[in-house]
Amino acid sequence: MSLIRLLFFGVFLAGTYLSLSAQKDDLAFVDFLVQKGSYREAIFVLNKMPYESFSQTRLDSLNYFKGWAYYSVKELDSSSVCLGLVSQGAVMYSKSSLFSAYNRMHLGQLGKAKEQLSFYNPSSHQDSLMKMYLTCGMELLSRNYKGYHQHRQQLDCGFYGYVDELTKIDAIASRLQVHRPKSVFCAGLMSALVPGSGKIYLGRTGQGISSMLLVTGLGLVTAENIRKRGMESFASIFFGTVFTTFYVGNILGTVKLGAIVNQEFNAENDAKILFNLHIPLRNLYN
Repeated sequence: MSLIRLLFFGVFLAGTYLSLSAQKDDLAFVDFLVQKGSYREAIFVLNKMPYESFSQTRLDSLNYFKGWAYYSVKELDSSSVCLGLVSQGAVMYSKSSLFSAYNRMHLGQLGKAKEQLSFYNPSSHQDSLMKMYLTCGMELLSRNYKGYHQHRQQLDCGFYGYVDELTKIDAIASRLQVHRPKSVFCAGLMSALVPGSGKIYLGRTGQGISSMLLVTGLGLVTAENIRKRGMESFASIFFGTVFTTFYVGNILGTVKLGAIVNQEFNAENDAKILFNLHIPLRNLYN
């Protein structure tokens, strides 16, 4: 009886050893693919693995590799999910948590980024500073200037990891705070009174002058035809219709341009903020 038990025990140990050996081989292969830059292939292999049979340590490694592979192919939502699953005891915990939060910011998911950072427990002085640095960036992306300055005061301004980028982010914050969005109503009203002037107000001088010349020219032609041929002549009606179309289009176009100009300003500054958040992350944790 004892011989049979020993036999079963031996088979169990052999199976366990083979399973662990296969897991190591799989992880080594995935690591090879990631290091080689074959991220799509790594994701394919990772998706085929039986996650339920792995230990927490193995799961952390798999989630990190998968999250980094998704990050490398710019599938940031999937990357954030996978990196966010890496547990606190893992070697790559800090890198995973910080990049997960950054990915959320890049996607405009600022609420989820804030949640990710709030749950993150830094294990070193550098990690604490980077958590605070990303939090500053998140508050600036939210245009929460009070929150930005509160967290900004807690940063070590001389920390080598972000000293240059922090200077640039401070400059962006100053520019954003003094900026006043262009009034869409004022722009439309100006173009109604003087065609094209609203576009000049919005900073699109070339478009404004073009609109001014075109609408004014059509107006003068229309007025000349009415003076010579009267209101009911074909030429007067034709040029009057064309003038009215371009005049109204000039107003509506100005209103639409106003919204675009404000959006472009915000998008441009958001891109600069994200860029200056990304550089320290890559330099310190890559």
